[in-house]
Amino acid sequence: MSGIGSIPSNMSSRTILNSIGENVMLLDDNYTIIWANKQASVLLDEAAPLFHMRAPEDFIGVSINYFYDLSEHQLDVMKHMQQTRRTRITIKNTIVADIVITPLQEDSSIIGFVVMLMDVTSRAEEEKRKEAWYRKLSIPIVHIWDRTIALPLIGEFDEERGGHLLHSLLEECNAHRIEYVILNLGAVYEFEDRLKFYIERVHDSLKLVGTQCIIVGMSSNLAMTMGRLDRNIPTFPHSKTGLKYVMKQLND
Repeated sequence: MSGIGSIPSNMSSRTILNSIGENVMLLDDNYTIIWANKQASVLLDEAAPLFHMRAPEDFIGVSINYFYDLSEHQLDVMKHMQQTRRTRITIKNTIVADIVITPLQEDSSIIGFVVMLMDVTSRAEEEKRKEAWYRKLSIPIVHIWDRTIALPLIGEFDEERGGHLLHSLLEECNAHRIEYVILNLGAVYEFEDRLKFYIERVHDSLKLVGTQCIIVGMSSNLAMTMGRLDRNIPTFPHSKTGLKYVMKQLND
């Protein structure tokens, strides 16, 4: 679907992109920066000294891989992208941002990418924000049935916080001989690659200690964007149905 209505002739694509209050860059199919809107130009001007550049214009014609070292897996994902992807990156250990990448397709071939850098902040500010999250959010592990606990996934899941939660979860399972852990995604509204990675990591770690992972509360929108998990994890739309499944397993 190409959209509805028509864009007036006096509204150019450049005008529209420049009016967006986010950092927007266009890449060609080789991941080279070919254009940046006004908002992104301000960001690039601030970042220029980190890369020994003098002005935002110096970034044009440079591969995005120069600023953020993409892994082979990430490059392969971009090469075959069919939908928007979002992840969090750190540039030169100084700038932290959410990066949203959307492929531009023509005749089923990728001809370039739209890249948006959102929630840009310094590494120092990011660390302060993490500390605030850790102080605000305790580990929300809830004992809901015999040998069964629930973990609502709330807030942001970077590697540090995800590891902290997983460590506490495994300690709880070992201490109380937990057989089932119910991950509640009811408070998750937006999919990120790291969320999928975290869920699969929880599943694999729990399996090693003899505990089964169950997912509940996944919305239809989240299911569509997340796609298929690489693990065979029992999934239920509501906490009630997930708990019924656990009770049946315990009684069999």
